Amino acid sequence: MGVIMIYLASIEVKPVSGAEMERRLKGAVLYALVPAQSKAEASRRLRAALEEDQYQLVKTDLLAKYNDFTWESDADRSEYDKLAKRAALENEVVYGPFYTWKSD
Repeated sequence: MGVIMIYLASIEVKPVSGAEMERRLKGAVLYALVPAQSKAEASRRLRAALEEDQYQLVKTDLLAKYNDFTWESDADRSEYDKLAKRAALENEVVYGPFYTWKSD
């Protein structure tokens, strides 16, 4: 088994039937933290997690190694460092906050 890295994905999603997102909400943007050995594996794991959680991936704005990303604020870095650590410890995709909207 190779070295597991954490990838950061900046994504837009929309809920499908059964999603935890409120029915009236049309979509969301968020960061997801994905443990994987490669960018290709990170993409596959992210899509699988979203499908399992009843979200359709609309677009991916970024998929990069977490440690290569520079945060604009220390507060953001601190928040996402905790999520990245959780993703690594649990070997699971971890979502950051969902920033949602109600209409297209």
